[in-house]
Amino acid sequence: MLMLPPISLFAAQAQRFGGNHAAGKTAIVVPYPYAAADHQSFNAKVLAESGAALLVKDSDLKEYLLPVLNGLLKDEALRSRIGDACRSFGMPDAGKVIAQKSYRSFESIDNQ
Repeated sequence: MLMLPPISLFAAQAQRFGGNHAAGKTAIVVPYPYAAADHQSFNAKVLAESGAALLVKDSDLKEYLLPVLNGLLKDEALRSRIGDACRSFGMPDAGKVIAQKSYRSFESIDNQ
């Protein structure tokens, strides 16, 4: 059986990052070029500059995706560094934090 390392490839939408950050997976992000205000390029750039993902532009997919994937498959140390950097963006207790803040907001409304 061939076991491949966990590598995620996705559009650079903020909601896509959460699970990937928690898992510390190696990520390749491709910003959707027609996104409003080009926000996906901003998201992707932040991740790439921090070492938490590799950025491949949509216009470069045909030329660069396979070489980037091939490089990742061959370089375990790089995958590990990207995964560690990705984990640093994670917030594993996000649900709990949101619930607590929501509860406090409702409490303050009741106390008025």
